[in-house]
Amino acid sequence: MSLAAVLEDAGHTVEIFDPKRLFATRGFAAPDAAFVEAWATEICLSFPDLVGFTAYGLSFPFVVATAQAVRQRRPGLPILLGGPHATILAEEILQAFDCFDAVARYECETNISKIVDVFCAIADPSRLSGITFRDGDVVKSTPIEGSLIDMSNVPRPALHLYPIDARFRELPIEAGRGCPYDCTFCSTASFFQRRYRVKPNETLVAEMDWAHEAYGISSFNLNHDLFGLKRETLLNFCDRVKESGYSWSCSMRPDQVDAALGKRLRQAGCDEVYFGFETGSQRLQTEIKKKLNLTAVKRDFAGFVASGPRSTVSFITGFPNETIADLNATLDTIGHLVKLDPARIMAQLHMLTPEPGTELDRTHRDTRIDDFGPENTLIPFPEMVRAHPEIFSVFRHFPGLIPRMFVRQASIFVHELMPRLGYPLVVHLTEKVFDGRLSRFFEICRTIAEPSNAPADRLLDSMWRRLEDHLARQGPPYLREMIRFRSVSALMHRIEATLPEPESLEALELEVSADGWAIGTFSCNVLSLATRLSENPLVAQDALSDLNTPVSIACRRDACGEVRWLAPKGGFR
Repeated sequence: MSLAAVLEDAGHTVEIFDPKRLFATRGFAAPDAAFVEAWATEICLSFPDLVGFTAYGLSFPFVVATAQAVRQRRPGLPILLGGPHATILAEEILQAFDCFDAVARYECETNISKIVDVFCAIADPSRLSGITFRDGDVVKSTPIEGSLIDMSNVPRPALHLYPIDARFRELPIEAGRGCPYDCTFCSTASFFQRRYRVKPNETLVAEMDWAHEAYGISSFNLNHDLFGLKRETLLNFCDRVKESGYSWSCSMRPDQVDAALGKRLRQAGCDEVYFGFETGSQRLQTEIKKKLNLTAVKRDFAGFVASGPRSTVSFITGFPNETIADLNATLDTIGHLVKLDPARIMAQLHMLTPEPGTELDRTHRDTRIDDFGPENTLIPFPEMVRAHPEIFSVFRHFPGLIPRMFVRQASIFVHELMPRLGYPLVVHLTEKVFDGRLSRFFEICRTIAEPSNAPADRLLDSMWRRLEDHLARQGPPYLREMIRFRSVSALMHRIEATLPEPESLEALELEVSADGWAIGTFSCNVLSLATRLSENPLVAQDALSDLNTPVSIACRRDACGEVRWLAPKGGFR
């Protein structure tokens, strides 16, 4: 958006093509070949003089495919590329894909106008700063001139070029750039040359005020990996924005926060903070150079959760030297954090991706590839991705000490199985059945019976069945019924039609009423039990005895797709 503003100030006409708009307006279900063709067609129908793509690693296959489709339609059209991924692999990309004419490396606000002028005029780019281009069959790169841009000089984003309306719930605003740390797995520090910068608070608040006045937006995501690194600056921002009525979210390090800061953030309208914990193993904290003191962090983070906004806690698994003990420590740390407040903590466990330009990329060149990317989704354009392992390294993985299947299942366990159960029930099960250890919970659920290339949904179903089997053998009846209740809920949320297929209903012991409700009889009042667990996930089993009364519950999806539940005292006829 800031580059568009610079180009408009220089007299250029700019259009922004966000592929997400195609999903909203054209009904695409996946970014497949048809999606790429539609995206390329839309670009060409605007008859541009130049096209520039910005891409991150996971989206890069789609960018390449789209650029190739644009090149077929407009052979002489200049096509440029930018962003962190392209910056690090500029020469390799130009050597591999002739659909791109050049890569604009690093930050470009200071020279984007010159770059566009040169390539639109088909002139010599060798005098441009920070450009990698093709000179005949030779790829050349020019040096970077000047220092990194002062954030106070970054122009206001050209929001008028983006279709913002009342459905735009939260507006991303760039709050700064760069990170002074040197985590071995992260490419952010190298792209921004380890220079930490933030926009002046007066500039940031002015942008929020402008967006509110122009578009009616009152919720903002302040984009910066470490927005609150300097506490005094953060508190000054809180003082400036607390009377505005805005809600906002940001990202911080877990060792930056405590109860006092949590209270100030919440009072200033902050409703969520994203934290990168990365690992619950103190040994790995040192090895990956995150360097969190987990004992101190857990102590202070508990106070932050009690007084502050909602929190997302993010972890990674799949490090080359990670052991089962390290993974167990990570899972147990996730369990500890979620237990602090299941209603206001969300946990993530990502599979490590070999990011180009990182220390891990330099020291562990040997990578592997299977059918699945880092989010357990199928690899897009697999022939392209497999043919260029260095360019598409983010779709590969490091061979490690933990079987790849367990790494995949651990991620699915946290991302899929825990939310399906609901965090209060997860905490209750962990404490009452699995000795207070989420790693023990996962150990019961993980499976070796599935093939290594099993799809994520199949692995999830297999882990769910193992949990059901374990509780059938050792769990109290009310927990078995809660698992069946969550199965019904998950099924009803997945389906598109009013009711699932008959065999699915039968497997969950459900019947269908004449007016289209799926009805199940449970040996305890599972709706009240769910409420009781939400209020106190650690409630003792004896305190739930008043709910041991059979109840019939009905559910169906309404016209808006919402799942509706009924549990009348007299049952159903």
